[in-house]
Amino acid sequence: MSNFTSTTLFHTFPDQPNPHSTSKDGRVNKVFIKPSALTPFRARIVDWLCLLTTVAAAIGALFVAMSFEAPKLWHFILTGTLPALAFGLSRCAFDRLLRKSARVVFTPDEFVIDGLFGERRFDRNMPHRFALYPHNRAEREAEIIRFRMSRPQKSWRLFPPKHYLGSSYHLSFEYLDQRNDIMTIYRREIAHQILARLKACDAIMDGYAGKGAGQSLAPEQDWSPQPGDLVMPKRSGG
Repeated sequence: MSNFTSTTLFHTFPDQPNPHSTSKDGRVNKVFIKPSALTPFRARIVDWLCLLTTVAAAIGALFVAMSFEAPKLWHFILTGTLPALAFGLSRCAFDRLLRKSARVVFTPDEFVIDGLFGERRFDRNMPHRFALYPHNRAEREAEIIRFRMSRPQKSWRLFPPKHYLGSSYHLSFEYLDQRNDIMTIYRREIAHQILARLKACDAIMDGYAGKGAGQSLAPEQDWSPQPGDLVMPKRSGG
């Protein structure tokens, strides 16, 4: 009877996402990973939600402080610290809640992208690579911001506009020099982190498949099954 197991790979990697693998008869047959990140549109929503949460916290703290007949110093200290605390907590919460995920699967012969409208399958034996591209509309956003900044500054504008699209990248799977986008990622460091993880999964799967360019995680995985190989049964305990 076939023995399937599931394990987490790359335990020494400190950041998410963590790849997982499944194995059959002691040999890995699948590696899957589910990266998640904010898109530029969702990053904009996070900023607005954090701003509204902070303003609401400031108004609430001020209302509470003024409700006392004789407000003390610590009441006003609380009024100042509560909005900052609300901003930090809301930033962490909304950042995690609004991330968009994608699921990609590596097998010895296929690379699969799970999407909203089904799966896209590619032959891993054909030339391929992972790459990052600047957002398609980043230049257009930069032109709009330059135009706005060239106009007389508004008195209420305290900070320059954020480059949401300019800080975003398309993570793509290039198959026979054809671009196939996997997801759009806001923030450069997150995009490069996910790109590096996908490249590592690709190399590890090459090692499992016995391809020369791959990297195995254990010595016994350096060899692919050969015709006539014997599979020794596992001994039960005792």
